[in-house]
Amino acid sequence: FLRPALKTGRVELKADAMVSEILFEGRRAIGVKYLRHGQTHTLYANREVIISAGAVNSPKLLQLSGVGPQDLLADHGIAVKHALAGVGANFRDHYTVRSIARAKSVVTINELSKGWRLGREIFRWFAGQPSILSLSPSMVHVFWRSRFSTQRGDIQILFTPASYKPGSNYVLDDMPGMSTGARQQRPESSGHVRIQSTDPLQAPLIQPNFLEHELDQ
Repeated sequence: FLRPALKTGRVELKADAMVSEILFEGRRAIGVKYLRHGQTHTLYANREVIISAGAVNSPKLLQLSGVGPQDLLADHGIAVKHALAGVGANFRDHYTVRSIARAKSVVTINELSKGWRLGREIFRWFAGQPSILSLSPSMVHVFWRSRFSTQRGDIQILFTPASYKPGSNYVLDDMPGMSTGARQQRPESSGHVRIQSTDPLQAPLIQPNFLEHELDQ
């Protein structure tokens, strides 16, 4: 998608850049400041500024720019451009319960991702054959309705012939293993995203309030 757009000459890509502030003229966004290679740069827009930084970084950027809850902005000494209590509020995410089990008499992805077996999987991928390199983290997805949602699916169940070490981010187990997970698709619990300082490089505070609502429990 991006490469053809760049070839038109109408799109310029600035990699390794972090937008630090939206510039305003009154309540109208007219440009942005961004950090790149230790330097601060400014860009002005001829028509409009589009914020597309995701569910976490979009409210973070707005708050840093003076758009958000007035008390939060005041706590960090940020001049209020537009007091908007909803910026960063109503954050919702899926709480997933995952269980793992040791597998017997079968080879799982845990073993296929190590040693000579991994070399074979890499060769199969280059040869256009089925390989673990082309698999998604979950092999099976089940969408279902609970008794609380009769009109549309509100439960998702995941399964994969692999398992992860406890306390690690996607580090596969040394033992043969498999795992399954279950989550509510439309949680009622909501939290918030709030900046912790005026430093644009510091991650915001994310409080999802998992399982706060009785229905989620």
